[in-house]
Amino acid sequence: MRMNRRNVLIGLGTIVAGGGAALGTGAFSTVEADRTVDLSTTGDGSALLALDDGGSELVTVTDDGDGQLELSSESLNQNALTRADGAIEVTNNGENDVGFSVRDDSFDVLDFEVSEGSIVGDPEDLDADDTVSVDLVIDLTDDELDDDIADEITFVADVDDHSTA
Repeated sequence: MRMNRRNVLIGLGTIVAGGGAALGTGAFSTVEADRTVDLSTTGDGSALLALDDGGSELVTVTDDGDGQLELSSESLNQNALTRADGAIEVTNNGENDVGFSVRDDSFDVLDFEVSEGSIVGDPEDLDADDTVSVDLVIDLTDDELDDDIADEITFVADVDDHSTA
């Protein structure tokens, strides 16, 4: 075979194509890299679902950014039903209407109610930019007061639970 410009270009093209196929295209299937992240949270008043105490002596919401509800047992009566109307104010700061409820954690003595009844496991409509007052009911008629009425209470806001969903 004679060496001319065409044969040299074909030979170099074959070498480049073969090398690319052998070494890959430069694409990758996984990458692992460390990056710094700045993460900040806002206080509960700026949250999509904001909790605030409604002025009851039984409930306070902490202002340290975690929105923790604190229940005071000092004004509870043993062997009695204690009701704090409007103990918690819940505001939907989001753009969507939601169904608002308290996850059913089988509370023995604790209930959360609105005008239509209990919202434990039964959502109440809470429209965008609206606020609902939640009554706190503590029933100690058959139970003694434990140190912890409830370790954790989960408030749920779900678009699919709104009556217009």
